[in-house]
Amino acid sequence: MLTDLAEMAKEFVPPTQKEVLRFRYTSYMGEQHPAEKKVVVEFCPADMPDLTDVQRDKLKKLAGSRWNPETDIIKMSCEMFETQAQNKRYLGDLVDKLLQEARVGTFYASLNKAITDVYRIRLIHLRTFH
Repeated sequence: MLTDLAEMAKEFVPPTQKEVLRFRYTSYMGEQHPAEKKVVVEFCPADMPDLTDVQRDKLKKLAGSRWNPETDIIKMSCEMFETQAQNKRYLGDLVDKLLQEARVGTFYASLNKAITDVYRIRLIHLRTFH
């Protein structure tokens, strides 16, 4: 029996640069459980292809509380649908939409610059007149 298992073992192959999403599923070994349909996806914004630094910052802000600044990981879960496959599909589509929104437009960059300029002007004003 032990030799059979050794023959069936596969060597670990790390994910490629195109495989940046990590999905997690929960199984209750054949028993029905309400949480069995839940799927969790995690990814690091730095690993996402073709994003500039401004777009990465925008992605983090769009993710909101789902982004952990200590680990630089965005984590989202879904259990809206009846099957894990449907929930995984939904999360994949959601990540695609987040990436699309992060890549589109320069409004965020100009807004961020404008806010920074306002704070800089206020700081100069406070130093000058107080």
